[in-house]
Amino acid sequence: AEQEPEVVVLGNSVMASAFDEGLFEQQVGMEALDLTVSGSMSSIWYLIIKNRIAKAATLPKYVVIGFRNAYLTVPEQRVTGGYKKSINRYVDGPEPLLDRLAYLADLGPLEYFALSHSATVQRKAEIVDAAEQFMKERLAGTLLGRSPEEMRQAVDVVFAADRKKPSKLSKKEKQAKRLAKSNYFDFESEVKESFLPEMVRICRENGIQLVLVRMRPRRNAEFPGDRSHFPDALRFDLIDYFQDLDAYLAAQGVALIDFFEDERIPFEWFAGGDHMTEPEGRRGFTELFAAEFKDRLPR
Repeated sequence: AEQEPEVVVLGNSVMASAFDEGLFEQQVGMEALDLTVSGSMSSIWYLIIKNRIAKAATLPKYVVIGFRNAYLTVPEQRVTGGYKKSINRYVDGPEPLLDRLAYLADLGPLEYFALSHSATVQRKAEIVDAAEQFMKERLAGTLLGRSPEEMRQAVDVVFAADRKKPSKLSKKEKQAKRLAKSNYFDFESEVKESFLPEMVRICRENGIQLVLVRMRPRRNAEFPGDRSHFPDALRFDLIDYFQDLDAYLAAQGVALIDFFEDERIPFEWFAGGDHMTEPEGRRGFTELFAAEFKDRLPR
């Protein structure tokens, strides 16, 4: 409301580490607003577009989403645990699409009906979540003489991904791994059960140009000439997914700025994971992004 930006940028910490709002504004000559959310995925991007951007008194001209791999069409990615708190910040009243795609997709018809229509069942789920948080952060912390923040950090250490044993994976985790190896890269089947069509529709109906930015992963910069040791899913399935996604975006009038194979983004610009270094990587990426934005999008 205060800035009335012409460009709003969404994404998670990967986009946040790469995007310099002030530098972008200087390069492009347009007011921009960084609304990236650390740890966010498509559920939060959808909610921000629907409940914040589309309801603003002054609408932006552009909404930009920085994304990686196939996460645009994986609605159940990062929606539970601590991520659920972030999601709830952007919920305004009932969110049937969020419930169906992010939380209820794997339920049977009776379970889905109960959770969708029964306030008692819904409240039970909320109580279970609240009780778990209380046990982890309050009760155990009080008994041990530790603050809630210290308890959260301890839980993060104990349950870190690199400490998991494959033989001990839960049913949900095993199911997620199967998903990643099967339908995960099947764009035609996945897009129908994703937030992407709604994000496209909301932007179109509000006269907002949706712009997707495919980020360059660290692995591509580290091994630009040799992908032989990459998993088949990354060498073949992901490329097929990109082709179908690109065709869909073109048909929907969604702009795509693709840095996936852009060798102007060197390995030296990367910090941990797919994040950019500060200030070299961040400045370098923002300048490339601003130049592509100016050249390819109408003012």
